[in-house]
Amino acid sequence: MNTPRSKKPKRYPPSKSKRTPIPTGGSYESGVTDSKMKKLLGELASYWPHVEDAMVHFFHELLGAQRFIPSRQLYKSIVNTQIRIGIMRTLLERTPLNKTRSDKYDEVIDEFASLNGQRNTYLHGLWYTYEDGRTFFCELAIDEDHFLDQREIKHKEIENVINRMRSLQATIKMKQYLRP
Repeated sequence: MNTPRSKKPKRYPPSKSKRTPIPTGGSYESGVTDSKMKKLLGELASYWPHVEDAMVHFFHELLGAQRFIPSRQLYKSIVNTQIRIGIMRTLLERTPLNKTRSDKYDEVIDEFASLNGQRNTYLHGLWYTYEDGRTFFCELAIDEDHFLDQREIKHKEIENVINRMRSLQATIKMKQYLRP
């Protein structure tokens, strides 16, 4: 005889929407038509590889900063960013070599993880332009009514993420995480 389930199986969930008022009526166009927003999204996408390249140097520090360690080859061969983050956390938290490292190392990894998440959200989400030129963004596209969960995105929001990327890259290049 089969044991009955202790939990009901998951089914279509009630909406957990954080919907903000969006324009009703009028029309939307798929994508971004605002030239400044296009420029910002292009900058966001094209700047990220520079942040990742800086992280190679941070990774090198976690590996012991020996001259002949093939840090770039190791880092680049880990193609999944979440796995890279996990490896860096493990190196920082679980190896004797890094036991005296400051909290700034954790901050670098946390900021890298946060920015990676934001970058992926923006680049893999759905963008719409309302007929008046305002830009709306929909993060989740799993539910049938996903388009109702969109929110307006202002230039400043994307500019802030880009500035955080620049700051993280500068922190790594200047090795500010090494300073007490």
